[in-house]
Amino acid sequence: LAVAFAMDETVCGMVSCYSTVEDNALLPNDGETLCDIEGLSGKAPNSHVAMTTDNRKFKELMVEMCRFFGSIA
Repeated sequence: LAVAFAMDETVCGMVSCYSTVEDNALLPNDGETLCDIEGLSGKAPNSHVAMTTDNRKFKELMVEMCRFFGSIA
């Protein structure tokens, strides 16, 4: 999906939000990426997060990539 997004940004619906990574080894979610989609932290957005995918467009890009790489093999 990341490659498809790099090819065509309209394949994903994005939202801006504040994101951070939990870094407390004593917590069970250590290393988890946390996204404040609702803005409850009051912190300014620092990332864009994909929330939806245009499945038809994604499939078309996958077929296009497979055809391209199949033609150069």
